[in-house]
Amino acid sequence: MNNLFNYTSTNKINISIYCDEIKKEKDSISGNYWDYIGLLLTPTTTEIETLQELEKHRCKRNLMNDAFIWKSCPNNCSYHNKNDKIVHYSELDADKYHIAQRWYDYIISINSTKKIFLYVTGINRSLLDSESFGGSLNFNIVYNRFFRSALIYAIKKFFGSKYKKIIVDKIIHEDGEQMASEIFPWHPIYKIGKSFQNITFIDEEIKFISDDHKIDWSANFIQLTDLFLGVVKNYFHNSSQKEHKIKITKKFLPLIERIIQNPYNFRSSYNYYNRIDINFFPKKNLQFNNTDYSTFDELYKSILRTYYKDRTSDFINRQQLPLF
Repeated sequence: MNNLFNYTSTNKINISIYCDEIKKEKDSISGNYWDYIGLLLTPTTTEIETLQELEKHRCKRNLMNDAFIWKSCPNNCSYHNKNDKIVHYSELDADKYHIAQRWYDYIISINSTKKIFLYVTGINRSLLDSESFGGSLNFNIVYNRFFRSALIYAIKKFFGSKYKKIIVDKIIHEDGEQMASEIFPWHPIYKIGKSFQNITFIDEEIKFISDDHKIDWSANFIQLTDLFLGVVKNYFHNSSQKEHKIKITKKFLPLIERIIQNPYNFRSSYNYYNRIDINFFPKKNLQFNNTDYSTFDELYKSILRTYYKDRTSDFINRQQLPLF
C-alpha cells in the first residue's frame, strides 16, 4: 500500500464525494453484525456530464442517442415514468432492476473509467473493542471513526499516486440519522484536513440530500452508491430471496469476484483496477491500546493493516452459482 502515499505528478484534481451506509447486517453463519460504508467519488470537472450519462442509462430507448436530454423524454417515451423511479436496492422491482442493470453496464464500460470511482468497506462491529470507542459501540460513534478512514483510503487509493494536490469540493451524504449528530457533519473533514496537507476541503461540513433525483439531480449518485452497497451486502450475506435482488446480484457477481480475487488486474475488461474497490476489517478482534495509538495517524495506519478481501460469499455458497 506504500504507493497510496507516493506522488508521481505535480497536478491537482477537484473531486466530489457521495456517501451512503448500511448498518447492523447480521451474518447468518457467525452471528456477527456488520456495518457498510459506500463512497462514490467523481472528478468535479466531469460531474455534470456523468450525471447526464447516468440519466441517459435510465432510458433504454435513447441509450445510443448522444443528443438525448432526460427532461425532453416525457414527450417521446411511454416508459419515462417507469425509468424515472428512485433506484433503491431495498425496494428493487422489475422497473428499477432494468435501470440498475443498465447502470451496471455503464460503470464497467470504458466511458466511465475516469468519471466514477466506487468504494465499499465492511466493518465487523462484533470484533471491535468497545473500550477503543469510549466504552460504547453506538452506531454513530463507530461510523464517524470509520467513515473518516474510508474517506482517506478512497481518496489515497484512487487519486493519491496521480495527483500531488487533491481538492474535495463537497461531500454529500444521503439523509439519515447522522444529520442529528453535532460532530459528524464537520469532524471527519476537520480531522483529515489537519492530518493530511495534500487534501483540501472547500466545504467545511458534509451536506445531506434526499435520495430523490427529482428533488436533487445529484441524487442519481446516491442511488448508484446505494445500489452497489446493497449488491455487495447481498453477495456476502445472501440477505434477500427477492427475485430482482437476486438477479442484480448475479449481474454484479463477475465484477465483485474479480475485485476480491484479482484486485490488481489492470487489463480486466471490467475496468475496475484502481477505480472500484471492496475491503473489510478487522479480520480478528481489534483492540487499540491507548498508549500505542495516541494519535489518529497511528490509529489509521493500524486500521490499514487489518484490511482484507478474502471473505466467504454466502450468496455463492447458498445459490451454488458457478465461479466466474
